[in-house]
Amino acid sequence: MLHRVLATYDVCISAEVHLDGAMPPLSAVGGSASTLQWLDAWSKKAPKVEMGSLAVNPLGMGHDTGIGRPHVLVSLPPTPQMSIAASLKATATSSCKPMFNAHKTQAGCGLPDGKECLPLTAEPMPFVGILIGTVCGGPVNTPASQPVPLIPTQLSVYTGMTWGDIVAGFINVAVDMAVSFGIGALGGALGGGKVAQQVISVIVPVVGAIGKAADINLDVSIDNPGRVVQEAMDGDGVGSDAQPQIRVFGFGIQGTGSPGGRTTGVAPVAPWSK
Repeated sequence: MLHRVLATYDVCISAEVHLDGAMPPLSAVGGSASTLQWLDAWSKKAPKVEMGSLAVNPLGMGHDTGIGRPHVLVSLPPTPQMSIAASLKATATSSCKPMFNAHKTQAGCGLPDGKECLPLTAEPMPFVGILIGTVCGGPVNTPASQPVPLIPTQLSVYTGMTWGDIVAGFINVAVDMAVSFGIGALGGALGGGKVAQQVISVIVPVVGAIGKAADINLDVSIDNPGRVVQEAMDGDGVGSDAQPQIRVFGFGIQGTGSPGGRTTGVAPVAPWSK
């Protein structure tokens, strides 16, 4: 089976659910829409590879649209003021992350010079797929794009995917959803109540954005955890720079191994260890 490689200007239109337990008037449902390439600081595109008549670029594992992805939400119950507030908050803290990749198909990714050799993201369903990754939501991030299929901007470049790639993608989606739930509950766990939960939900993407501006990694994230399972399933010894990692404001642990080889251990990382 052949799977379409995702491109910078593919359009993701997704239903969104934002249930705000800390501030119920901000609970809202609606939708979001943007191209997958939105803000360069969050991008993992392959700048030297062009696809199709539009000369779009493929995207590497770890890509995110970043904040500012437009949302239109309707509050529950509907009121004009809270609908606008919920839409603005979701837009300011947004994300859309492809979670499936073809580990044997790699390119130099990352802006501006493509230093990282990353597996290219692709649709898990052959040809035009539905599930590509996750978008922001509450109390958990939700699978995207639902219910509208991704609108493609290239139909000429396809790749193969292993069963390990497919299973790893679903693991990436599940872990991303679990982490987003944990971040949303952190304020309550710290005893700060509803105010702390709101602060946590806003401060995480804001601190991440500050890190992008300063060219350091201040993200709170778990990246590519499915790689461990993919390597065990496929057993082909093919690795990449898309190492699994856990970070809290840039500090955490990351998988290690020889360049292009399997993950063989873990090592500590810090914000300056991008």
